[in-house]
Amino acid sequence: MKKILSLILVVACCFGCVIGLASCSKPAAKIAVQSGTTSEMYANLLADVEVASYETFALAASDMKNGNADYVFVDKTTAYALLKEIDGLKVIENIPL
Repeated sequence: MKKILSLILVVACCFGCVIGLASCSKPAAKIAVQSGTTSEMYANLLADVEVASYETFALAASDMKNGNADYVFVDKTTAYALLKEIDGLKVIENIPL
């Protein structure tokens, strides 16, 4: 039951991010995602963005930190784990609409 609830929460968070980024005025943003995930699926639904797929979220986050991406789509648990591994990152939990 916890896994199903967690999955629903992750999908809801990703959907909220997609809606929020879709309303941003910054054109041609580059979004880094892990290939084969729901994050990649939602990122590909956005207009005026470039989606870059990586083998892991850590590689996507590292590439963003190096300036090659504007955002990384990731679930909340993974985001906070990445914060412990890679200095200088910031989590945006709720993007204002």
